[in-house]
Amino acid sequence: MKNFYRLGFFAIIIAILSCKREDPVIPKDEDMTNGDISEWIYYHMNYIYLWEDYIPQGLNPLSEDNPKKFFDSILYKVEDKWSYITDDYASFALDLEGTPVAVGYSPAFGRFSSSDKVFMVVKYVIKDTPASESGLERGDIIIKIDGTQLDTLNYHDFYDLDSYTVGLAEYNDSTLMETGETISLTAEIISANPVLHHEIIDTSGIKAGYLVYSNFISGTEDIFLREIDMVISDFINAGISELIVDLRYNPGGEITTAGYLASTIAPLINVQNEDVLVSYLYNEYLENYYLDHYDTPGALDFEFPGSVFNLNLNTVYFLTTEGSASASELLISGLEPYMDVIIIGESTFGKYTGAWVFPDNYEPARHNWAMIPIVLKYANALGVTDFKDGLSPDYFIEDDILKAVPFGDLSDPMLAATIALITGEEPIQTKKSMTQLPYQKIYSPEQDIRRNLFIPTYNNFKK
Repeated sequence: MKNFYRLGFFAIIIAILSCKREDPVIPKDEDMTNGDISEWIYYHMNYIYLWEDYIPQGLNPLSEDNPKKFFDSILYKVEDKWSYITDDYASFALDLEGTPVAVGYSPAFGRFSSSDKVFMVVKYVIKDTPASESGLERGDIIIKIDGTQLDTLNYHDFYDLDSYTVGLAEYNDSTLMETGETISLTAEIISANPVLHHEIIDTSGIKAGYLVYSNFISGTEDIFLREIDMVISDFINAGISELIVDLRYNPGGEITTAGYLASTIAPLINVQNEDVLVSYLYNEYLENYYLDHYDTPGALDFEFPGSVFNLNLNTVYFLTTEGSASASELLISGLEPYMDVIIIGESTFGKYTGAWVFPDNYEPARHNWAMIPIVLKYANALGVTDFKDGLSPDYFIEDDILKAVPFGDLSDPMLAATIALITGEEPIQTKKSMTQLPYQKIYSPEQDIRRNLFIPTYNNFKK
C-alpha cells in the first residue's frame, strides 16, 4: 500500500512540474555527479518550497560540488529552521517507519553555566531495545561515553556512535557525582513503539486515562496505529471520563497519525462530519495549481479521518514542553475549535509548517538523496497559524529532567498539576518570568531538524 501511495505521490509531483517547464537534463544512470544532485535540488525547490519567492537569484547548481551546501544556500533562513536534506534516504526511511538502527533511548542534553561539560539525561527508554535490556531507565544521568567526559564539542558525535559504553552519575545539590556504574550499548534495528506508557489513574472517584506518546509514526502496516487502538479500547472499557496526553518529548511526525489520534479524542460528531482538522497554505503556485486541478476538501485541508475507537470527549489535557513540536502542536491546535483543550507544562516549540519527503522519483532510483523541504503552513479551523513562540500553557509547570520520575508517578509536577485540575483543586505553578533550573538545556542539530510534520500529499487528493 505504501508503494502505491508513493507512486501516486510522484505522479502528482510530475504532473505539477511538467506544466511549468521542461525537466532539466539530469543523467538517468547511477553515475550522477554532485552537480547533478544540486540541479535536481534547484529544479524541484523552485516549485514546491513554501518560500519559493525568496530563493536567491543567480544560483548555478551545476557549479556546486556540495549538494548539502547548495541546498542550504536556497533556504529562507529568516523563517525556515527546519528544511533539510540527507544523502542516506534508506536510513531516513527506516526512521519514518519506526524501525531505525538505534539503542533505544532519548536523551536530553544540558550543561551547568559555569562549565563546558555536558551531561545527558534519559528522557525515556523504548521497550524491548538494547537500552531497556541493559537496565537503562528514565532519569539516568550520563556524563561519560567510552570513558571520555562529554563536552560542548564532542557530545553529539559520541551519542551518534553505534556501540559505546556510558558512565553514569547522580545529581545532588547542583552537583553531578560519578557512580562508577557503566552500561554498554550497541545499536540494532528496533521497533520504536511511540506508546511509551499508558494507565488509568483513579483518584477521588474520577477515572483518567494517561497516555505518554513520543512520536507520530504509523509503523509498517500501521502497527503503531493498532497500539493506539489498544490504548483507547482500554480507556473506553475502564469508563474513563478524563484524558491526559503527555507530549512533552514528542517532536512531531506524520499528519496521518496525528489525525488518527485526534479522531479518537474529539467529539464523535466532528469525526463523523469529517470536519477540518487543519487547512494547508502552500506557495502561490501550488495553491493555484491545486485549486485548478483538485477538488477540495482534500487538496487544501486535512479532515478528521476515521478511527476504530472514539472517546467522545469534551475536554482533553495535554502535557507539553519546548520539545513538543510540529505534529504535537497540530494535534493540540487542531482540536481547540471543537473541544476544551487545557495545556499544562511549558510553551511548545512553535512549528506551524509541514514538509514533504522528496527522494529521487525515478525507478530505479539514481541516487540515495532525499530532500525534506517545508512546503506549507497549516492553520486550524479558526485560522490559527504562525505561532512562532509556541502554544502557551494554561498552567506553567517547568519540566526538570534532572528530577525525572517514572511516567505515571504522581510526584511528577506536571502530572500532579493535571490531577489537581481534574479533581477541582488549583495546581501549583512555577514562575514564567525566569527559569527555575540550575542548568542550561542544549539541543543537538539532529534534534532541531527532527521537529517536523510530514505530509503525505498523495493521500489527500480527490480528482
